[in-house]
Amino acid sequence: MAKPPQEERSVILQKAVKRPYGVKLILRTITAGTLGNLADTCISMQSGTILRFKEADSAPWQGGYGLEARLEGFPTPAASEDAGRRLVQAFLWTAISKRTSIQLTYQSYEPVYVFERNRGPSLEVKAYSDVLANSKAVTDELHHYFFELPDPVDSVLLSMEIFAGARLESSERAAYLAMVSALEPLAAAQSLGQEVGAFVDQCIQSLKEKDCIDSAVKASLRGRLAYLKSESIRGALKRLVQERLPNSSAAWNVVDEAYALRSEIVHTGKPSDLDTDIQEKSKDLEDVVMDLYRSYMSTSS
Repeated sequence: MAKPPQEERSVILQKAVKRPYGVKLILRTITAGTLGNLADTCISMQSGTILRFKEADSAPWQGGYGLEARLEGFPTPAASEDAGRRLVQAFLWTAISKRTSIQLTYQSYEPVYVFERNRGPSLEVKAYSDVLANSKAVTDELHHYFFELPDPVDSVLLSMEIFAGARLESSERAAYLAMVSALEPLAAAQSLGQEVGAFVDQCIQSLKEKDCIDSAVKASLRGRLAYLKSESIRGALKRLVQERLPNSSAAWNVVDEAYALRSEIVHTGKPSDLDTDIQEKSKDLEDVVMDLYRSYMSTSS
């Protein structure tokens, strides 16, 4: 049976060994005031647990404001994890309902992680570094590309914009999803031909004649059937890769695997194989996407 909140809080504060676990969440907001200047504040939760806030460490190149939230006072790691997911949900809905923005910082496939309150780091060192590009080399390339590249194509510009910004996402998972999504503007679906179109029209006509099907369901099915006249996104991408990169037999396999992995992440939040190296998959996909862009940027294409 759960203790009354006041009694539970007393145990958390006075007998930390009985409630040794907590959960940490780090997020970024636009400014410190976006969520009400929460740094260095503390909330006594209805359950008796304690929610503490402090300003999170930020690298010099990170924009916005970092906030660290620690929910403390759990007897087991599992209880901490469950509460952590509720904390994430509470933060997201608070931000959405207030029409403001927050960005979760990921350590793994979950934005929260469990810690032991009674264990502190014996030594902690933080350092930041920056790689300085050669400004002349950058400006020379800009000047060269401005005059030498072919006329811009809207779909390619959109794809490149999504891809170029992908690595600024807050986690490897989000960056990977953006990189895969950057392919879609390039995938212009083509008609599957007159015979396929005629067959689909017959199916649509047959659907119209079915009085036993609800009209709203009919309308939905009619729209879905109409899409069958053209390639799927996957089919359009396969054709694109094969046409643009005819000498790369492995390119389509990389893209196909990327779409399958994206589907897993979108539907379950993580890959089915947790040992999947997202960084390695990102690098493989990056190589293929850059080859595709090179084919568009070539004046001979």
